[in-house]
Amino acid sequence: MNTDLLNNHQGTLAELQFQVKAYEKGFNVCLPYGGSASYDLIIEKEGQAKRIQVKSVLSRRRGSRSCKCNNFCVSIHHSAKHQAYTDKETDFITAYIVQLDIWYIIPIEYINGRITLRLYPMEEDVPNTDPQFEHFKEAWDYLNESMFLAS
Repeated sequence: MNTDLLNNHQGTLAELQFQVKAYEKGFNVCLPYGGSASYDLIIEKEGQAKRIQVKSVLSRRRGSRSCKCNNFCVSIHHSAKHQAYTDKETDFITAYIVQLDIWYIIPIEYINGRITLRLYPMEEDVPNTDPQFEHFKEAWDYLNESMFLAS
């Protein structure tokens, strides 16, 4: 099967998974019409809304034979442009690790122009030198809290 088609299916499934999870957490979920928005969906609660960009990765990072492959590398750029998302386009990047059914909920201000994220979902694999996104693992409460912070 065409890899672009597989990637598109994976992305669609991740977006649907996010919608279900957000709804279970008490958010209303809104989808932009036409596919031209720089975010995948909007979550809303009590009149407060946040733009969400959903990304996903299916398997561990591939490396050399000596690589332990203890991390997942998630592309978080605009598909066609290979440019980083900004706070003018989205409020959160969410990264779904399909293999482990784990979500990272990362505010855009922590992305700092990156186009890829390296994630270490298994606690024993987190290196001392690069744990910067691990506190966003399953951080669904952060979405709730951010709804009511002054923008």
